[in-house]
Amino acid sequence: MSSSSKKGNTNGDANGNNVSRRNFLKVIGAAGGAAATGCARQPVEKIIPYLNQPNEVVPGVATWYSGVCGECQAGCGVLVRTREGRVVKVEGNPVSPINEGGLCALGQSTLQTLYDPDRLREPMARKTGGAFSAISWKDAVAKLHAGISEVPDGKEAVLLSAPLSGSTAKLLEEFRGVFPKVRHVEYDTGGQAAVDAAAAATFGGGYRTHFDFSKADVVVSFGSGFLETWLSPARFSKQWSKTRKVDRPSGVSYVVHVEPRLSLTAANADRWVKNAPGSEAELLKALLKLIVDKRGAASISAGAGAAVKQAIAGVDVAKAAHSAGIDEKELEAMATHLAHASSSLVVAGGASISGENELACGVLANLINAALGNIGSTVMLEKRKPSETSPLSDLISKMAEGSVSTLIVAGVNPFYSLPVSSGFRSALAKVPLVAALTLNLDETASQAQLVMPASTNFESWSDSNPLPGVYALNQPSMQPLYETLNLGDLMISLAWKSNKMFGEAKTFHDYIRAQWKQRVGGVDFENRWLSFVEQGGEFNASDLSSNQATVSASAGEAAAKLSERSHGLHVMAFPNVRSVDGSSANRPWLQEIPDPMSKVIWGTWVEMHPDLAEKQGFASGDVVMVKTKDGAVRTPVFITDKIHPDVVAIPIGGGHDSMGRYGDGVGINALSIMSYAAATGGISLLNSVVTLAADPRKDHLVVTQGSDDQRERGIARWVAADDLHNQHGVHHGAHHGEPMQMYKQMEHPLYSWGMTVDLASCTGCSACVVACYAENNVPVVGKELAREGREMSWIRISRYFNNDEHRPVDGFLPMMCQHCGNAPCEPVCPVYATYHTEEGLNHMVYNRCVGTRYCSNNCSYKVRRFNWFKYDWPEPLNWQLNPDVTVREVGVMEKCTFCIQRIREAQNTAKNEGRRVEDGEVKPACASSCPTNAIAFGDRLNKDSEVSKLSADVRAYKVLDAHLNTQPAVSYLARVVHPEAAKGGGSHGKSHGSSQGGSHGDSHAAAHGGSEHH
Repeated sequence: MSSSSKKGNTNGDANGNNVSRRNFLKVIGAAGGAAATGCARQPVEKIIPYLNQPNEVVPGVATWYSGVCGECQAGCGVLVRTREGRVVKVEGNPVSPINEGGLCALGQSTLQTLYDPDRLREPMARKTGGAFSAISWKDAVAKLHAGISEVPDGKEAVLLSAPLSGSTAKLLEEFRGVFPKVRHVEYDTGGQAAVDAAAAATFGGGYRTHFDFSKADVVVSFGSGFLETWLSPARFSKQWSKTRKVDRPSGVSYVVHVEPRLSLTAANADRWVKNAPGSEAELLKALLKLIVDKRGAASISAGAGAAVKQAIAGVDVAKAAHSAGIDEKELEAMATHLAHASSSLVVAGGASISGENELACGVLANLINAALGNIGSTVMLEKRKPSETSPLSDLISKMAEGSVSTLIVAGVNPFYSLPVSSGFRSALAKVPLVAALTLNLDETASQAQLVMPASTNFESWSDSNPLPGVYALNQPSMQPLYETLNLGDLMISLAWKSNKMFGEAKTFHDYIRAQWKQRVGGVDFENRWLSFVEQGGEFNASDLSSNQATVSASAGEAAAKLSERSHGLHVMAFPNVRSVDGSSANRPWLQEIPDPMSKVIWGTWVEMHPDLAEKQGFASGDVVMVKTKDGAVRTPVFITDKIHPDVVAIPIGGGHDSMGRYGDGVGINALSIMSYAAATGGISLLNSVVTLAADPRKDHLVVTQGSDDQRERGIARWVAADDLHNQHGVHHGAHHGEPMQMYKQMEHPLYSWGMTVDLASCTGCSACVVACYAENNVPVVGKELAREGREMSWIRISRYFNNDEHRPVDGFLPMMCQHCGNAPCEPVCPVYATYHTEEGLNHMVYNRCVGTRYCSNNCSYKVRRFNWFKYDWPEPLNWQLNPDVTVREVGVMEKCTFCIQRIREAQNTAKNEGRRVEDGEVKPACASSCPTNAIAFGDRLNKDSEVSKLSADVRAYKVLDAHLNTQPAVSYLARVVHPEAAKGGGSHGKSHGSSQGGSHGDSHAAAHGGSEHH
């Protein structure tokens, strides 16, 4: 999707023109003559109809399939839209109890994995000279079968994969019965392994903890980015958003986040505590002691009492706070909130606690929840079969010893994502046969002797068991693009080679059906199976509230056993919404969406505090070498005061050299220089031995945020929850009228479409941005054009800082075309390409636009985009294009249309049924993707519609309308913060003054200055 190249002039005239006036007129004359005589002939195109049209395929009508996202272990349900047999869009499945219709940015981008132009298309084997050559699947299976069935004595074969679930895990058990020398090792990059280890250490082997943020009045998070990448972010975001409602019976929840760096989760918290790196375990112990002091030891169960007593023995709260660089009152306040809350939750995870003390932090969080009585309420326990997988560190040791004769790597890329210090890279060279089942010829596959192309979830069957009682089922939504297999079918093929069968299953689809039939029973199975396939699984979530477990006697020892915290400068590698482990690097949508906090695109950076930068002599944009004992990387500096002075932070996901055209050479691999925590079998994403040095090379960071400050214009507003209740009431403000107008306003006789965005729920996760790219064929322009300000995204998410140390972000504000009733863009268009419709929309007629860009210059919100070039979609990435939306050409303006194609589809359906469009029937791509339901869309003429009710809410306001009278069709609802958070005063307080002539909500929320300049 790179743009066409820009070529400089080489043989122009004095004015830089390539063609002289005389020759230009000759060309024009010749072209006119050719057109007049009919010599300019278009190539003949043939339309080939279906000879036997499938029943489910109707040209021009979408077919939907249910499935599972598959981007992580969360198991979010999806609905896949296909047109004429190809997938064109992914949505969240509303009936899935995991994500309830929402979907994160990674899930929205999976389409670009399916149509990745650099995907493997057939099996390959390494030749003697080192190059790969294509082979058949028959030969590939035979080669791999020999490797796992003819294992020499004293050696073993190993399958290294991501954590497996459902029928795949069951099939692996039977597969190992056929091939007893095959051992399984799981490689988890999402943090679940650390949570499970803490649960086992606290409650005993086989226990897994599940968290419910929707029931918590107080949440204290230590490093766990539950709103961005930790465990199940779509589910946790949905739960969190339910606690941010003004009319919630127990009030708005209070969220505290402890982390050395301002992450997306920290930015959405009511209070961010910037602690010293590596101090979390000490703080957790001090917090536990304070809670025990406040609630009394008698309130703790006998089983947990001994462990708690051992964990807090000798704890000095003041010393712990001082060591962490925070005020002791911070801990006191946290403990008070937790101790007096009717329901609370403490979680620990993520990059900042990874390493030697990760287990202790997890256990301490569990002990705090046990002491607060949260087990069975916000923390549920599930008893599972203990894992039989071997530690990754054990595998690396055996590989280095030469004890592994065959290694099968399926769906993971350890050569890239494991640090050099793990020894995996050198150990891999000692394995005689390395086989990779993978989507791309990535870093690990490039080292293999046998490479097998993997199927995506769009092309294969699979299932999983993400929650107790929840069985997610994925069906293929289109025919495989290439000669690919999933892991289940590969295991069945290998077993067939040994003349073994798993029951009557000839394919993995057969095996999944057999497993489901065994679980649910054979009575009326066919009809039940079809219903499971149709809805995407069986969703009977188990009630775990009654599950209790005795705290293990060894839990106190695990909590008390801490490694000594190192001081000095640390480097932290952090995941973000664009990438968790680097596997999504070859998706241009994700490369071009801005990082939510830094707003950097297409690259990697190192975040650095201004004090550290001044001390080291670095300026923003300078390239520095970040060096640890395990290696060095070079990347530009991004200076921010939203990080502890003793930490520099680098995002994960860049630095590929064998991923594809969009990922290779973009940024650096921060994971390569981190330490390997052999004790936990994972990566320590916080490294304490780091030095910085200037590098003579130059690079450019592309930052899309024009200004971090609102400049007193009230663009992103907030209001304290108690002010809404005590001073104004929830619906106060509805009596405010519209401003006086000089002219009669346009009437909307049938519909008046509008949108509301609730800033209390918007986390800035960027799912809506990626969904808009996918739905509306928005092109990606690349780093250089984006640096020139020529990005094409129809939605940008602005985030504005204030001077509050503990709540430094006023809010995240998605800005799209406002569809103004008094649009500044319309009267300046010389050809009437943009105009106002009777349905309240600001339309663009693409084939009328001549590209003067007057409309963009006159747009108050800077949301119109100009196609400077004809943008390319290399085969098969062009298959992702939505056939319902025009692909714009060079020289044409474009912008948000409220997904007019979806409006028209709903109107056609309603017309055929003789009715009006019902409320909620139309959902633009941004609204349907939002994990927190922050965006609502509907007809403003319908006074019972959700949009009408929200637009009349006391928190509603329209950006800049009080100053410009643009009459936007988009209303924003001010962010709601907990009363405790509002005391900081960093945003100039809350404004409740009289109306300034704008819409009714313009004066009902806090407005800290800021710029909407882009």
